[in-house]
Amino acid sequence: MRDSILSVMDRICVVVGALLFMQAPAFFQQYLQRLGGHMRELESQVAMMEKVANAHQKSIQEYISYFQSHTDGMISAQGEIMSSIVLRYEGLKSAFDALLEASLPVRPFSFLYHFKSDIVWESMHYFEPGMTFSAETIVYSAMGGFLGYFLFSLIKPTFRSSQVEKT
Repeated sequence: MRDSILSVMDRICVVVGALLFMQAPAFFQQYLQRLGGHMRELESQVAMMEKVANAHQKSIQEYISYFQSHTDGMISAQGEIMSSIVLRYEGLKSAFDALLEASLPVRPFSFLYHFKSDIVWESMHYFEPGMTFSAETIVYSAMGGFLGYFLFSLIKPTFRSSQVEKT
């Protein structure tokens, strides 16, 4: 009886793992859309700063440095904000480009390397599960099934040892 229950439980773990990992491509797509939206908004702000800098025959960095080095605290604080906007834009663009160009086996590692926690949590909050039948979904589903089986095989001995102790 105990072995048949364990057999059913390991199959459940495989299916749950497969179903969870099957969501990876849908999550990745929704994350990439949010990342792109954040990047595009900052891109428009950086473009406006570049336009004003060019009108004054300055590079964007010279323009920002002017604000940062100003003696008025409010103006220098604005320079810091402008600098952080440019840095965030560059970071988001780098992440977006890397994720867009990443091949299937590299994508999870690229995602972890370019992890933007605020955008990940936002994506998770609004995530809508989806199921597509693509090579990517099949690969992730298989990985999830194997992981589910592996995790269950790690805890399976505790069920057997508790059975031995009771007899």
